[in-house]
Amino acid sequence: MCHGRKMKAGLAFMTCTFQSGNLNPCHCNFLFPSPNPPLSLPTTLRSITSFGNPPALRTTSTYYNCNTNHLKQIHAGFATMASAYNPEQARVPAALPLATPPVTKFKIALCQLLVTADKERNIAHARKAIEEAAGKGAQLVLLPEIWNSPYSNDSFPVYAEDIDAGGDASPSTAMLSEVARTLKITLVGGSIPERCGDKLYNTCCVFGADGKLKAKHRKIHLFDIDIPGKITFIESKTLTAGETPTVVDTDVGRIAIGICYDIRFQELAMLYAARGANMICYPGAFNMTTGPLHWELLQRARAVDNQIYVATCSPARDASAGYVAWGHSTLVGPFGEVLATTEHDEAIVVAEIDYSAIELRRTNLPLEKQKRGDLYQLVDVQRLNSQSTKEVSSCHGFVCPNFKVQEDEPCLESRNISCRPSTVYPTLSRWGPANPREGSDTRGRATAATQP
Repeated sequence: MCHGRKMKAGLAFMTCTFQSGNLNPCHCNFLFPSPNPPLSLPTTLRSITSFGNPPALRTTSTYYNCNTNHLKQIHAGFATMASAYNPEQARVPAALPLATPPVTKFKIALCQLLVTADKERNIAHARKAIEEAAGKGAQLVLLPEIWNSPYSNDSFPVYAEDIDAGGDASPSTAMLSEVARTLKITLVGGSIPERCGDKLYNTCCVFGADGKLKAKHRKIHLFDIDIPGKITFIESKTLTAGETPTVVDTDVGRIAIGICYDIRFQELAMLYAARGANMICYPGAFNMTTGPLHWELLQRARAVDNQIYVATCSPARDASAGYVAWGHSTLVGPFGEVLATTEHDEAIVVAEIDYSAIELRRTNLPLEKQKRGDLYQLVDVQRLNSQSTKEVSSCHGFVCPNFKVQEDEPCLESRNISCRPSTVYPTLSRWGPANPREGSDTRGRATAATQP
């Protein structure tokens, strides 16, 4: 038995030398809890790296340090272990390569709009902002969450549109389709309340430069929070959660979509990165409680963790509204750097995206090659389950080899989608505070200089 002095530790850990594949208990540092007796050491490496139960440690903050004077260098042992890390197995199914987009550099515009109770005014105002953004050279335009309606459970049923029916049943998306075609831009149309049968969704539509609907994302994680004395909002009182992650190939790259509260769930962003997305767009309306604490933090976290671009677009702040938005629409680069942002007033943020930065940062920090597939896995349930359904040969004008839909489900391009959320499938791949008017904030970041 080893004896030693007490020490504080946050984790129990063990370092050992190896002899013929077995652990040598005479050459170990082992921290174990006091006052319990020393635990029996496992006899093989397999017993601590397998998915079985490891030796149990009782909860305590006090440990004895078992230390010997016979430790040897163990670099060779860990070099041998490295071959078992299996980074390619950290994603199930295996991660797709980063998409090779048709353009490497282009301009994106984030239209931070003031939303009123006048729906016709909101639609006309959004169109004007999109046209101004395109006039500034933007090839991709992003609108805010719920830009055609006040943000409230009372308003969602009143302002909801039947997107699948189109035309007069959905004047908001009819405008988006027309302006995308006229200006020949890719348009991530923020989100609007959608009515499908007896259900309501918070839905983002993506339109191509031909004006066709390329994808429809229904908010997956509903905004149900209660912070006493600050804010309470329960979206699930009126809205239904979507069930499908959305990745779509466009003229400006492979874009993934999340809506507001979706940004809090890192697993969704990890899934998007594993599907080869170049960028995640999050229309969102954080509030005056969560906005200053989490809005930029979450954007930078999603970008740096997955080494891709993250773009967000908020409504402008209206202090007289029932729900007051934080604003601060932002573009974050793959190194977690804020490339462009604004304050809380109406603004059009225009910035350049350079996809070559993604490969550069992934070379600087090769995280994908360093993942521990022997310890953890991200399972893409939709891709995994797609093996049991029929493969689609083409969709929206390009091949979708990795996704399949059921026999009775028409292609999204037909604009005749079943009300089941699971019928909207992402498409993969045809390619294998400071003054915002002064141009930069106190941290030297680009800011908006114009208003719509």
